[in-house]
Amino acid sequence: MTPLWSDLRYGLRLLRHAPGFTAVAVGALAIGIGANNAIFSTVDAVLLRPLPFTDPDRVVVVWEDSTASSVPRNTPAPGNFMEWKKRNRVFSDMAATRGASANLTTDGPPEQVVGRAATANFFDVLGVKPLAGRCFTEDEDRTGAPVAVISYALWQRRYAGDRSVVNREILINGLKYIIIGVMPRDFAFRDRKRDFWIPIHLAPADLVNHDSHYLNVVARLKPGVSLAQAREDMNAIARQLAAEYPDDNRNTGAVVIPMREETVGNARIELLVLMSAAGCVLLIACANLAGLLLARGIGRRREMAVRSALGASRARLVTQMIAEGALIALAGGVLGVLLAPAGMKTLAALVPTSLPASAAPAVDARVLGFA
Repeated sequence: MTPLWSDLRYGLRLLRHAPGFTAVAVGALAIGIGANNAIFSTVDAVLLRPLPFTDPDRVVVVWEDSTASSVPRNTPAPGNFMEWKKRNRVFSDMAATRGASANLTTDGPPEQVVGRAATANFFDVLGVKPLAGRCFTEDEDRTGAPVAVISYALWQRRYAGDRSVVNREILINGLKYIIIGVMPRDFAFRDRKRDFWIPIHLAPADLVNHDSHYLNVVARLKPGVSLAQAREDMNAIARQLAAEYPDDNRNTGAVVIPMREETVGNARIELLVLMSAAGCVLLIACANLAGLLLARGIGRRREMAVRSALGASRARLVTQMIAEGALIALAGGVLGVLLAPAGMKTLAALVPTSLPASAAPAVDARVLGFA
């Protein structure tokens, strides 16, 4: 280690005596590394981290395919959803949900909140458990019981994280509901800005309605069932329904989309293009730095000749050069990490709102490792 520390100290002296070269070299690396860190942190948050569900790769979203009407992904009708659920052989379960908005007028000032009405098995299909309390049951869904599950954000914003909120009454659109559960912080489906979930209560007339299209359908693949098999099975069911209900289901198919693809959408392409561009920026920075080092090396030929004449071996000279390069790389990396958060603030806009709030780009151990 003694020669290494000697080389590092000597390298620091050389860099200190050439402030212009040091500033340009370190700055070029810092810009390239900082840009890559910022984009990688966003790619990591959006594309690499698992979704906040149990076995997320088995969770899919099912749409109606109404391409003939210029709607390739149409919201399913409740009658179609029920037939899909009865006839499919590829899903362990299917659940439905739709948007809901309400005025909350209890335990604080009146507030406009946005939520979802869902079937009782919705949380089970996603594989999510409440942080506190429980989710609503099949009986509560069938009867339209006035129960509600609230989001972590609403729990913190309106109740300051008080666990006694479970079983408390609230007024939603002037009607009394009982809070029976609180969802985890990382839970999000289609939009992280959802404050509550209530039973969807599909009436018997809804379950045979093939004309009104307003549901979002999520399903879980059975173990060993591939996405291709699920699509084939659902298309077969869609053809059956088209024959049985020609007035409503003519030219209507089914589309099965993995939850990751549904959640990320076009952000995947945008992020990969940005990552490629940032990689090119880093390559350009490295090429410029290589040119600077080459020009600087030419100016040090006499120094190298003297060192060689005094007995320094070729390996010893190479070690010295590596030590100097390592110092430049380390300084550029550290400065790049410090610059990365500035870019992360801008790139945060690329994170889809369907991902949880925790999916924001940030400097963590993975980003430091990448740096």
